[in-house]
Amino acid sequence: MKTKILKHGLYHLFSTLPLLSLLGGCVANSPQKEITEPIPEWFMNTPNDTGNFYFGVGEGRSKDVAKNVALNDIASRISVTVKSTLSSEINQKIAKGKELITRNSQQKLLAQVKAIEFSNYNIDKMIVQNNRNYVLVKVNRIALYKKRLKKLNVKMNAINAQWARYNSLPAFNRLNEVKLITAAVDEVKVMLPVISAIYTSFNDADYRGVLNQYINEMLYLKDSIVALFDRGNPPEIESVIKKHLSQQGIKIL
Repeated sequence: MKTKILKHGLYHLFSTLPLLSLLGGCVANSPQKEITEPIPEWFMNTPNDTGNFYFGVGEGRSKDVAKNVALNDIASRISVTVKSTLSSEINQKIAKGKELITRNSQQKLLAQVKAIEFSNYNIDKMIVQNNRNYVLVKVNRIALYKKRLKKLNVKMNAINAQWARYNSLPAFNRLNEVKLITAAVDEVKVMLPVISAIYTSFNDADYRGVLNQYINEMLYLKDSIVALFDRGNPPEIESVIKKHLSQQGIKIL
């Protein structure tokens, strides 16, 4: 009886070996699960902007790509602020039939925001996980404001010089300066909302006051000039003169 039991037991033992071997092979050859590390907390919950700093996060295959994404994130938030401050002014201009001018100004504004050069920034945090670069960028808001303000003042000084020249000329000669000054004024007016969005304590009232004064005086010049013609002029010459003056907004009697 013992012999039979032994043989019977050995039979079961050897019969299960191929199965165990097969199972073992399956375990050995099964693919290993990739361990995915969690995304950093500071990336998921970006710190709020302060009066002194902007914070932005970015992700990319390289550090530079992630940094640029973070800076674009900051620029997009500035763009949102600029759009919101313009909303009431846009509605007023549309009501007065100046929608085209308003839309063009808005496009120029957004182009300025995209063109902002963030030179005063630090990569506050960085980590590489799952072959991806994660960065937290901190931009010095005050330094950015001072840089934009410096550019604004350079433009304003140039306009003031143009205006001094404008006032030194006879009335008709001033017309040649109107387009140049108007273009420079429009350029500066586009800069103001961007600076206000960056530094909320910036007061643009003085700048706008001077610019509006220049525009109003140039409009008054056009409205006050009256062109008189010698009826002895050939019709073709008179026609050319009239066309030129009307393009300048001159009233012709």
